[in-house]
Amino acid sequence: QDLSSPAYQELKSSLLEAFRAGPPLLFAGGHDHNLQVIRHTEHPWPAWSAVSGSGSKVSNVGHVEGMTYRQAAPGYMRVMIHRSGRVDLFVVAAPDEHSLGCEGTGEALTTCMADHMSKFTTRYGVRIR
Repeated sequence: QDLSSPAYQELKSSLLEAFRAGPPLLFAGGHDHNLQVIRHTEHPWPAWSAVSGSGSKVSNVGHVEGMTYRQAAPGYMRVMIHRSGRVDLFVVAAPDEHSLGCEGTGEALTTCMADHMSKFTTRYGVRIR
C-alpha cells in the first residue's frame, strides 16, 4: 500500500544499489498479511524473496512474475542452512485465519493454542541454493 511513496522509492533504490556489489540469496519481508515465495531473475534483485506477515489477519495475494507460491493464510517461513551450503526454504501455514485467535486464560488458553498450532503444516518447500 506504500509502494508509490517517496520514502519507499528511496528505500528501494538504496537497497538495489547495495545489492549491485553482490545480491543476497534471500530477501525476507513481512506485513503483507499472506505468504509468498518469489524467484527473481533480474540483477541486482536477490535470487529469492520470502514474504510472511499473517499473524494478525489475512489479505488476498496478487500475482507477480516469478511467484512460485502464494497463499492467503496465517503462517511463517523457515530457512534451513545446511553445512554443505545447501539452503532450503519452507512455508508453514494454518488452514485459514480462524487459527489466529484464542480466548480465555490458563488451561483453556493453553489447550486452544496447542490445538491451533497443530493445524500448522509445511505447505511448500524449495531448494534455493
